[in-house]
Amino acid sequence: MKTCDVGGSTETRLTDGKGHADGADYTPDGKWIWLNSSRSGSAQLWRLHPDGSGFQQMTDDSRVNWFPHPSPDGQHVLYLAYETGIDGHPHEKNVELRLMPAEGGKPRTWWPCSVARAQSTYRAGSQALAALPSCGTGPDASAPKV
Repeated sequence: MKTCDVGGSTETRLTDGKGHADGADYTPDGKWIWLNSSRSGSAQLWRLHPDGSGFQQMTDDSRVNWFPHPSPDGQHVLYLAYETGIDGHPHEKNVELRLMPAEGGKPRTWWPCSVARAQSTYRAGSQALAALPSCGTGPDASAPKV
């Protein structure tokens, strides 16, 4: 993975090429870049400073974790978690939306407590988006509001 200046003329390599790395997103304060990488086997979440220092693995579980996105206040990271053994991030497989503290810690399945939530469903050759009931009916009704 590389960064470049605004003009696109100067590239800086941040990762060493061990495993796949993508899905990068900066924290709101600009101190960290979160990404997913397969350098430890399956896709897990990592973070590093914009100069490439401080590379840290942030998840280490049996799930296949993709596309970390820091919250606007920088306190949490939201990401996709596929079942063990999934290769890549295919659209026809079950996936959870997970929320974890930005400094590390136990992730939780995220069910936002609002009027409704949306669920994307894939079927052979088609995709549907459905609005579902509000919190209290999901697998983790105690998930935090963000």
